[in-house]
Amino acid sequence: MPGAALPRLRHVVDPALAGLATVAAGWSLLRVVGDPRWIGPFVAAAVAVVAAGSIGRSRAWGAAPTAGAQAAAAALVTCWLLLPDHTWFGLPRPSAMSAAARLLEDGAWTARRQAAPLPATDGVVLLLVAVLIGLAVAVHAVAVSYESPALAGVPLAVVCLAAAPNDGGPLPAAFFLAPAAAWLLMLGHGTARPGEAPVSRGRGRTGAVWLAGAVTVAATAVPLLAPQAPRSTPPAVDTATGGTFTGSLDLAANLPDRSQAPILRVHADEAEPPPLKVAGSTRFVDGRWLVGPTRGVDEFAPTPPPAGAEEHTLEVTRNALPRPRLALPEPLAGADVPAGWGVDSLGVARVQDPVTTYTATYYTYGSTLPAGVGRPGAPGDVGPDLLAVDEEAYDRVTTLATDLAGDATNQVELAMAIQQHLRSPAYTYSRELADPGPGSPDPLTSFLDSRQGYCVQFATAMVMLARALDIPARLAVGFAIGDVGNDGVHTVVLADSHAWPELYINGLGWTRFEPTPGVGGDVPLYYVPAGGDDPGPVPGSRATAPPTQTVPDAAAAPTEATARAAGGTAALGLAVAVGAGA
Repeated sequence: MPGAALPRLRHVVDPALAGLATVAAGWSLLRVVGDPRWIGPFVAAAVAVVAAGSIGRSRAWGAAPTAGAQAAAAALVTCWLLLPDHTWFGLPRPSAMSAAARLLEDGAWTARRQAAPLPATDGVVLLLVAVLIGLAVAVHAVAVSYESPALAGVPLAVVCLAAAPNDGGPLPAAFFLAPAAAWLLMLGHGTARPGEAPVSRGRGRTGAVWLAGAVTVAATAVPLLAPQAPRSTPPAVDTATGGTFTGSLDLAANLPDRSQAPILRVHADEAEPPPLKVAGSTRFVDGRWLVGPTRGVDEFAPTPPPAGAEEHTLEVTRNALPRPRLALPEPLAGADVPAGWGVDSLGVARVQDPVTTYTATYYTYGSTLPAGVGRPGAPGDVGPDLLAVDEEAYDRVTTLATDLAGDATNQVELAMAIQQHLRSPAYTYSRELADPGPGSPDPLTSFLDSRQGYCVQFATAMVMLARALDIPARLAVGFAIGDVGNDGVHTVVLADSHAWPELYINGLGWTRFEPTPGVGGDVPLYYVPAGGDDPGPVPGSRATAPPTQTVPDAAAAPTEATARAAGGTAALGLAVAVGAGA
């Protein structure tokens, strides 16, 4: 009889509608994980949930047994598709549980520390499918087992809300209308206990459907008409980790509290690898370093190392820096990155797509450098910003630089004299700067007088002292690599963020130095033997006091206004909060 067939039909239709609503809601998470490779396993698992739910409803198993059967069926399908090496004749091997646990841990680590869109790693895909399986089971339990399809809209809405703030604009209407339409179908179809015909609720049901429809229209229109909210990570801060990042490299600012949030896991073939560079700057204006948008990225071309250089390798096994940031050592010999990448004019790497793992090779130099390295004189094509000394501190800087130089002319000797001076006991590392008091001098002069500060002050001082001695210099920002753990891996946290100077040494190219006292690890110590085949000085202009800093290419050096716009109240829009590190 047709009336008797209705309950049997509902055993299939109700679970199918719940599954359809789940798939429609899960579709919106393409905004969180843009690569669609997770959709196939998710849909297959959702079909398994629907099938198990239909059987449970026809057998009147009850809510809990049905949910257990659905979870088991979906887990089996997921194992087939995402863990095929851990099955035996279609059944999960004992190793499947531990393999899944490792992938889920990796996926959770990436999800907590990287801004959307997340890379579709095996761990992220498994984690997302597992979460959506839980959603499918929950929607079925509420809408079908407990016969409350209206309440099933709550978990569906939560998924849409999770996707909404992970992009620059509002949630596209299609991502909301699809689950809303499926939810309305559940409301319109209603539920009934097995063996019963549908109950007509007359005007009450009609009113509920009309109300749900009105809410759907309003919820769709509001995001389109309202101003766009900022994305979860502001443009000046490329990592959303507890709000500990800052876009400022203000020389007069104290060092804020440091976060222990992990940002990188690094395995290196030497005990003390160099820091990893993430950003840089050449312009220092009004007591702060300025940086603007990337000025173009070129294919990486390594500089041939001097004789005697050694090549080392490090592997980043977990990376939470969002694109386009890519932390790499210097001097870089090459990198194996599973995405398109290049470097800008400051030697800062940029990557096109999010990456979680990559390897890099770099050079190290022995303490004794080849003769001729560091010959006097800046290259003739160097930009004026690389030799500009802060005009407010010009007299103080040039006087000290002249005293430190003595009779030395070789760039390496001059740089080592500056580094040794700043790392001497006369200077104190401190997160708190000395009180400048009324009528205080500029921040750089104040630091040179008080001899108290942290990495930003020390690096800035060395950059300016080097420029005063005709050595091109710039600021680098990134992460110092701390001690190795028991597992042989260095865990880099936000508190490891660091700033250091890079000097252009003739015969070496851009070379890192470490003037900050108390910073252990790989401190550069160089020596150039006297005599040898010295090709002589390279023509170049001496550093002069710059009342105005003229840069030939306006696009190559942002104005203070554009830097402030890119970095909020501060001028340096970086992935690294140098003010949060050593």
